Amino acid sequence: MKRNKIAYSAAALALTLLASGCEEQIMEWKPGDPTVEISEIPLQLQEQIMLYKPIKDYVAQYHPHLNLAIGIGADMYLSDPDYKAVVDENFTGITLGNAMKMGVLMKSNGTLDFTTVDKVLASLPQGMKFYGHNLLWHTQQQQAYLKSLIAPQMVLPLQATAALPTSSQTLTSKTAHEPAGPATEATTP
Repeated sequence: MKRNKIAYSAAALALTLLASGCEEQIMEWKPGDPTVEISEIPLQLQEQIMLYKPIKDYVAQYHPHLNLAIGIGADMYLSDPDYKAVVDENFTGITLGNAMKMGVLMKSNGTLDFTTVDKVLASLPQGMKFYGHNLLWHTQQQQAYLKSLIAPQMVLPLQATAALPTSSQTLTSKTAHEPAGPATEATTP
C-alpha cells in the first residue's frame, strides 16, 4: 500500500512537470540585417577592435612557420577593394576557388586562358603565397573539348577487333537484304 502511494505520487509529479514544461508560445524568426554600420558600434568597442592585430600576426607568434592561407573567389578579390584589403592584411597565402579549375581555364577549342589568374597574381602583395586548385575536377570540365578529342575515333572492345577484317581483306557494301552471291563474300587478293 505504501509503495502504491509513492508510485502514484511520483507519477503525478512527473505528469505535472511534463505538463508545465510544454509551452505553446512559438518563437518568431525574422530575417536580420547582417551588416553593421560603424556608427552602431560603441566607441569603446571600436577602439578595442582597432587594436587587434591581423590574424597572421597572432599565428606567427605561436607557429612562426605556419602559412595561413584562405580560399577566395578571384572576381571578388579583384573587384572589391575592402575584401582584398582584409585578405591581404590577414593571410599569408591564397587559393583561388573556381578560377583555376579546368572548366574555367580551358576554352571549348582546348586553349587555356589564364587572364583572371594573371590579374590576381599581379595584384598580390609581396610575399603572399599562391596555391593552385584542382585542375581536374569531376564536375567542372570542358566537356566540348574533351569529347572532341575522342569523337573522330571509334574505340572498340578487344573482343570485337578480332572479328574485323585485316588490311589484306576487303568487304563489299551489300546489305543483308540483297541476294547472296559472289559479291557479298569477303575476298582475299
